[in-house]
Amino acid sequence: MAMTLRLSEAEDEALERAAERRGISKQEAAREAVRRYAEDDERFAGLVARGIDRYKDVLDRLAEGA
Repeated sequence: MAMTLRLSEAEDEALERAAERRGISKQEAAREAVRRYAEDDERFAGLVARGIDRYKDVLDRLAEGA
């Protein structure tokens, strides 16, 4: 799926430097960044959900005292 990504000059320069360091195109660097972000976001959401489940009793008691 195609899309247009508008970057500030600083963001574009950072993307170009990252792509050059890795020997890949800016497009591939951006795609990889999106994949990594999505994976990290899913991992974080899972950690939060597990933390809430694990500490539910404590969180409930804290909420009652608020």
